[in-house]
Amino acid sequence: NKRNGIDVDKLDYFMRDSICCYGRASVDCRITRLINCMRVINVNGQMQVCFEEKLAQSLGDIFSLRAKLHKYAYQHRVPRVIDLMITDALLAAEPHFKIRAEDGVDRVLTDCADEPNAFIKLGDWIISAIETSSDDNLKPAQDILQRLNSRRLYRLAGQATFLVPTDDTPSEALLDQISAYLPAGIRDEVRRCIAIEFIAITYGSSDSRGAPDDPISHVSFYNPKTNPNEAFRLPPSRQSPLFSPSDFAEKTMLVVVRDDDYMEVVMEAFASWKARYRTILSTPVPNFNSPAAGKRTRSGLSMERVERRPSHRIEDPACL
Repeated sequence: NKRNGIDVDKLDYFMRDSICCYGRASVDCRITRLINCMRVINVNGQMQVCFEEKLAQSLGDIFSLRAKLHKYAYQHRVPRVIDLMITDALLAAEPHFKIRAEDGVDRVLTDCADEPNAFIKLGDWIISAIETSSDDNLKPAQDILQRLNSRRLYRLAGQATFLVPTDDTPSEALLDQISAYLPAGIRDEVRRCIAIEFIAITYGSSDSRGAPDDPISHVSFYNPKTNPNEAFRLPPSRQSPLFSPSDFAEKTMLVVVRDDDYMEVVMEAFASWKARYRTILSTPVPNFNSPAAGKRTRSGLSMERVERRPSHRIEDPACL
């Protein structure tokens, strides 16, 4: 349902996922009651599914559950980090791992998207094939997958929530801004170990300008005790101020560090960036324990030692 986002598919997996995540259905909305209170009414020349007005709060709870599931399950920081690690592994393996299509031509993973016979062969088996391959060229990808399997995930240096959820600053620009606060001697090396991830959560509805809004404002209701064939929209004055959020979107930036040795130096750079750009950031309710400043990295390498660590990159221009 593109008009307001209510469909039976959502009702099904919202209940399923909330039970899996929380052990119970986290919304007080019985599907049979919802269906029994539906009615198809002609609204401005369009036949629309309308609901009894007494269900307005229950429908609002469904959209609230959607946002919570995105925040605490679908787009939780751990799944996002795992997604990033799998992406890094596939990118590292991409030039060397090939799929043979029915025409007998070997194609790298990115080329499989343009060849249907090769595309249909893609699957989760690729991860296992990379892990068990004897090709030395796949060693970088295998190292990432080994980290993933042993739960040595990329670490989160911090997160920041934008004051305006529609902020469209690209990740590369944000990475440049944060990198400006890194020590000059290791700036380029550390920058390659930083990834910027965005978590954008809405109630699944937007107005005519594309800005997130209240999905209840797009739902038509009726009153069976007055005129069951007349549909109407609920004005904001008839919605509960206690259960109606003031904003219907949230955009958060995650700063992920691939190398534990650089964790502390990135944390300090990110803290400086947040202090500089605090006017565009909000203060969200924390959903994870921030790493302590000044704490040594997992490898035991302090910030001072990081600054003195020599670079292993080839600096000879003839070799570049």
